[in-house]
Amino acid sequence: MNVIVFASRKGGSGKSTLAAHLAAHAHKSSKPCLLIDSDPQGSLTLWQKLRGTGEPHIKSATRSVTEIVNRARRDGYEWVFIDTPPNTSAVIEDAIRAATMVVIPARPGVFDIHAGPSRDDDHCRGADGVLDDGRCIRGRVDEHP
Repeated sequence: MNVIVFASRKGGSGKSTLAAHLAAHAHKSSKPCLLIDSDPQGSLTLWQKLRGTGEPHIKSATRSVTEIVNRARRDGYEWVFIDTPPNTSAVIEDAIRAATMVVIPARPGVFDIHAGPSRDDDHCRGADGVLDDGRCIRGRVDEHP
């Protein structure tokens, strides 16, 4: 099962939008997927309500995602997308521990980049130390200014 976590200390970085769009794409491709809205703002929950389809499935979790992720695995979900709040909290650390991939969206501005994690942040550390397999995907960047 793929567990994709969208995490950033910066609000408005695109976490909820990316989670919603990727989950909708996975669902459209007939891949069993679950959204977990762990942001108290509830953007994903609102998005699903506005969609009016009840799909993809969504669960709210503002304290811990572990049990929901474990249940999703037992229920045969192929994809789990977790939207996190724009801060450092226990739910984010919990989500990152459950993740197969962490996406840290950032716009190419000084405030977004500064709010992003450093390699020394505790929530960027795995059981064996700092996660060394990070990738940078440039988005929203004007290649020809």
